[in-house]
Amino acid sequence: MTTPSTLPSQADVLHAIAALFDAQPSAAALGHYPTLRIQTDNLHEALRTAIGSVDMIVDDWADELAIDDRVKPDFRLGSSILSSYRTIAPALVRNVHRTADFLIEETRTMPAVDTARAGETTPSFSDFVRLGAAVRGFLDAAVQTAYQLATFDGLQLNYKFLQSLLSFATVAPASLHSNIVSPEMQAALNAYVALAGKDKKNSGFTKAAHDQFPQRLMVGAQAAALPDWRRHNLELLFSFCSDFVHSGYVSVLAIGGEAPGFILGGPGDAFTPRAENFAELKQRLLAECAGVYADLLVPLLRQAIDRMLVAGTPIALAERLNTASGRIGNVRAVLHRRLVEPVRRGLLGSNKAVDIRCMCGGGVQLEPPHHEWDRFCPDCGSRFSLYEVDDAVDYVVSATGVGDVLGGDAPKITELDQAMRDKLTRIAAKHAPVDEKGEVSFLLLTDLERCDETTLKVPSQVTSGPSGDDRIRCSLMAFVAAKSIERCPIVLITCNCGAAADYWTATKTNVVQCPRCKTNIGLLGVSGDGEGVSMLNPDGSPGTAPIQARNRFSVLGKATD
Repeated sequence: MTTPSTLPSQADVLHAIAALFDAQPSAAALGHYPTLRIQTDNLHEALRTAIGSVDMIVDDWADELAIDDRVKPDFRLGSSILSSYRTIAPALVRNVHRTADFLIEETRTMPAVDTARAGETTPSFSDFVRLGAAVRGFLDAAVQTAYQLATFDGLQLNYKFLQSLLSFATVAPASLHSNIVSPEMQAALNAYVALAGKDKKNSGFTKAAHDQFPQRLMVGAQAAALPDWRRHNLELLFSFCSDFVHSGYVSVLAIGGEAPGFILGGPGDAFTPRAENFAELKQRLLAECAGVYADLLVPLLRQAIDRMLVAGTPIALAERLNTASGRIGNVRAVLHRRLVEPVRRGLLGSNKAVDIRCMCGGGVQLEPPHHEWDRFCPDCGSRFSLYEVDDAVDYVVSATGVGDVLGGDAPKITELDQAMRDKLTRIAAKHAPVDEKGEVSFLLLTDLERCDETTLKVPSQVTSGPSGDDRIRCSLMAFVAAKSIERCPIVLITCNCGAAADYWTATKTNVVQCPRCKTNIGLLGVSGDGEGVSMLNPDGSPGTAPIQARNRFSVLGKATD
């Protein structure tokens, strides 16, 4: 092994390459196949919808460009160099949409299959190559069009078009020439062919400006205010896909061999490791392509419309462009999202279903035994991490807001009255924790109604008890957890004689009679999270009276000790 301070020799690198070629193929699946499918489908739909919307916008734009009075002089006058862009600019955007057809076809997800058909999910090397070609073609077309919409560089466009036409006209059969050959175009091509090699890149009608993908991307990214880190990622992505298209050393080595084909997943949704790898790659590449469309091409289309029309972009068109790019942005924001959901301790592993609601409005009913693999939203693909909290906790506060506790018995936040919602909002504003090192932090609230907003402490105080004649007929008093009296249909009370009595809270008397000794027991509801109440024994010594019925979840509908 070499250290960072020393350079490897020629032999070191060759030995490393040889070792990779000689190694046995292996297989690894590190993603989550079901959510990859969901999120890829959502990306697919968002991009298709955006393209359909922009197609109609481009048609409206072309109609505007056909009316002389609505076009700025630089593009209106026949003598202007830029007048041809009244036809070319909309056509370039439509050209991107045609390359998107290939991208959309190659990024379709595999349907779920059962175990017997798991082998059908395994992609071939050709599948990887087609995916790389589709992404590379889309990126190249989108960036070239973005460059043109930002610069209207006619010399560069002439050079790119004539270079493409030269090879196509020479190699393609005559049957394909009808759409690319005209007397004027043939004259231009003849003049281009007649130029010396270096003159083709810099003549009176051509120029090889920003000839490389990164150069064109740089110009477009600056005009669209695309962050540098995203531009750099797109350069890497383009090179990555080029390696697949050219069947480079690394792409062949990474996926060219026969890897072990063991089956993952389960009944109804089985797959091989290679299928999961391919699904993950599809999602990543499609997400970047959709991002290029929404954050590079659409903004520059808006700028081009502003530049070419006298009145700028009509408000209706601008709103539709924002909607198209916004929909893609919303889907991209959810990718790889993990939502931390507080859950009452003891619920996981029980025989009870866990109903998880997602931020998107969807949700999943997690059946026992609550497998981690099944914890995802079937609508947006967000995955859920469950954070267990003590059963005394009613609500949580995080850096992103307030939340209920799954499996808790406190009223849902949406069901609270306005005063309690306002109090919760004030507590969140004052005490929301800061997440550290990528970990979500929670503030735990055990009694929203009674806690102090500044200290968050819950005072230990009597909240309810028998009154009037009910109190007079009680010869014994027992302390009971206030939340049990308020939330459980039945509260189990233990008499001094050792017998157990069920108090039905619906009576609201706070009195129960022991079934054995017939003693009437008065119940004093006590707030706070303590286990007992300090008191004096009959002999004057300090003692503690237990707070009964603190466990609200062991027995359904009954609070017990």
